[in-house]
Amino acid sequence: MPKGPQMRFYVRTLCLALAIVALSAGSATGQINFVGDGTWEAFEMNADGSQGVDLGPAVCETWASYGMIVTGVCWLWKPGVDGTTLSDLQGVYLSKQFVLGAPISGHMSVGVDDFAEVRVNGHVVGSTGSVTDLGAAQAAQADLKSFDLFPYLVEGPNTITVKAQNGPAWFTGGQCDPCTYNVNQAGVTFSGSLSYEGATPAKRTTWGSLKTHYR
Repeated sequence: MPKGPQMRFYVRTLCLALAIVALSAGSATGQINFVGDGTWEAFEMNADGSQGVDLGPAVCETWASYGMIVTGVCWLWKPGVDGTTLSDLQGVYLSKQFVLGAPISGHMSVGVDDFAEVRVNGHVVGSTGSVTDLGAAQAAQADLKSFDLFPYLVEGPNTITVKAQNGPAWFTGGQCDPCTYNVNQAGVTFSGSLSYEGATPAKRTTWGSLKTHYR
């Protein structure tokens, strides 16, 4: 074991090495991948379009005949409905919280029948589809629209909410009025990813301060 000046040099070198390891660990990154599934909480959409009461976990709809445009991910809707439930202009809010370090990036892709609006921490990110334009509604059912979530993410808890709404009876081409979900179907499907950097006190330490402290 070194002694005297050698020991002091040894201790300083060891401390600096440990600090360098901590500095490197502080810059670690993480990623959360998510999909639309039963872990999202469903809320009623009120008549005025606002978010209503909590309905429980979202469900994969079983009364529609959609093809999967997000591989392996079902089309979601609110619980408590079936093919005989009236569906014209009905809607749902789907919400989930994610806890992040310092955000680096975030995105999600959404397909919907017939309209969806994406919100992050209460801010409207964008929308896809329509309940007034049949062409826009059909396009949103057939393909995904991508949304950049990063400008709205914060370090700590983040809430992502998807507001989805079905179109009116006339979207069915006169098949029914009023319509049920068997004819005027509804659903939303999505997936996404959130990347973040681990936030630790060591991460904010500079090389200069380390050298000065352990000199």
